[in-house]
Amino acid sequence: MKKLFLSIIILAAVTIFAANARAIITYNCTAWTGGTDRALDSISVDDLSDGARAIVFYASGTSTYLGLAEYDASGTTAENVSVHPYFVRPDDYSTGGVWCEIPASWVDLLTSLTIADLTVTGTNTVVNLDASGRLTGALVVTDINTGTVTLSGVSQRGGLVTNLNAASEVTAVFSSATKGDSAIVYLAKDMISGSTLWIQFNSADKIINYSDFVTGTVAGTSYYYLSDDTTSGLTGEGISLISPADGFWIVYENESPTAGSIE
Repeated sequence: MKKLFLSIIILAAVTIFAANARAIITYNCTAWTGGTDRALDSISVDDLSDGARAIVFYASGTSTYLGLAEYDASGTTAENVSVHPYFVRPDDYSTGGVWCEIPASWVDLLTSLTIADLTVTGTNTVVNLDASGRLTGALVVTDINTGTVTLSGVSQRGGLVTNLNAASEVTAVFSSATKGDSAIVYLAKDMISGSTLWIQFNSADKIINYSDFVTGTVAGTSYYYLSDDTTSGLTGEGISLISPADGFWIVYENESPTAGSIE
């Protein structure tokens, strides 16, 4: 009987130990650092196991945020709570053990979302479609008023480049072509009305359907020249550009734009 009772006790102890060994504890915190009660860094290394989780519901200014973290018992990453993902060392950190922020990769909204101020970094693909699958949003317009403007970003990604408010000749210089870039360059003000529009390209780019066009912005390279010096108010010259691959353009001419070399 004693042996049976002892066996039951041992079996129960092993079962409890096995269950605890597999358990993942989740902590509920109200700050990443600070050492105060419920701050993530106040939890002792001795109380933590590899893979422990934490939910951090914290305030910054007048806003509140929800953060998720996982404990790496062998981690040695320096503490950082200024740039995401955050890393937090327990206050009694010695040789290892770091909390690592786990950025959420999902958003499940049951209501409409309004973003007042959005900063996008890195490589991003943004497509705005309505319910019918049509692109929405206003066309980006780069109106060059004076001097030379080097286009980049939205200026040469589906936008319109023009000289509507220029009083003298202006120049648009395209940045290196990136696959998917496109732009329309249109003469909105003619020479008699006070302006002309020059178009130049990055020296490393090529125009696929115009093999004689030598790209660049120095003497001996080519340009497009949009102008009409015969009838005031006569416009319509322009080119449309599409990049099928990095470093390449396909050009479509409207009316008869002048193409020549920079002397």
